[in-house]
Amino acid sequence: MAVTIARDSPDLADLSAEDLRSLARVVVAKRLGENLSRQADLASINYDREKELFIATVGQSDSPYTRKTYTGALNRLEGWARSYNVSILEMKPREADNFAYVIRAEGRAPNTIRCDLAVASSFFTFMERRYPEAVKNPFRGTRARPPKQAIKETVVPSYEEIETIMSVLPKSIAAAVAVMAYNGLRVGAIPLMHVRGTRYLTRSKGKDIEGDLAPEAITRIEDAGLLWRVPFGEDSATKIADTFRYYVKRLEKEDRVQNSYSVHDLRHAFAIKVYKEGHDIYRVSKLLGHANIQVTETYLRGLGEVD
Repeated sequence: MAVTIARDSPDLADLSAEDLRSLARVVVAKRLGENLSRQADLASINYDREKELFIATVGQSDSPYTRKTYTGALNRLEGWARSYNVSILEMKPREADNFAYVIRAEGRAPNTIRCDLAVASSFFTFMERRYPEAVKNPFRGTRARPPKQAIKETVVPSYEEIETIMSVLPKSIAAAVAVMAYNGLRVGAIPLMHVRGTRYLTRSKGKDIEGDLAPEAITRIEDAGLLWRVPFGEDSATKIADTFRYYVKRLEKEDRVQNSYSVHDLRHAFAIKVYKEGHDIYRVSKLLGHANIQVTETYLRGLGEVD
């Protein structure tokens, strides 16, 4: 029957003018109905609430930098949408491409643009799963994503430079830096740290971490007069990182350090220091809290320490 219907169905050229008008009305009515239904579905979506839920889902990694990156990327998308009078949830692929072209014209680095587009695509995929009839991911398959750029060689501060940096920092931040530099902790673990005796307990990337505080860290904490049990409870990870960055840039301008280091470079310095002490990759892996030895090998290879 299907074959018969397909064979006997008229072509548009076979229809009279009145038939064409009737068919056009049917097509237009169908499209209007579909559009009306989609608009109703979109109107029921609380964008701000969905964005908060998405960020909270991302935040399960316990990484403030991940949340900051995702929030910043979505804020840029929202700013672009306001400037060009675009409804975010109704974006078409060409508009997704235009967003990429605009932020590239503004001078954002290619790798940063790729990150922004990946976040936007991830958000739309999240929304598409929750509202499949209303939202489609316009970033899927985009050709506007710039090619990857080679990541510049990692430059790690020497411990002489780290001591120079700590000498100009506020004492509480210098103490936090000492913990990162001499215990290898990520900045996100610092505000969560609890200390009992010389033992610390904290959490990083969803995992509990404990160990003995390095003597250098103990000295800095005592010198800062911090509350011993929760020494960094008043300082957020963002505050620590931003303060560190500000002072390091100033020192770089004064030619007192070689580069504009970030707090994560302190962890790099610690990894290299421990590895050079005995070339014991298993000890490095344990102290860094890596999931397995392969992660540590990749980490040290990226720092130029292993082949």
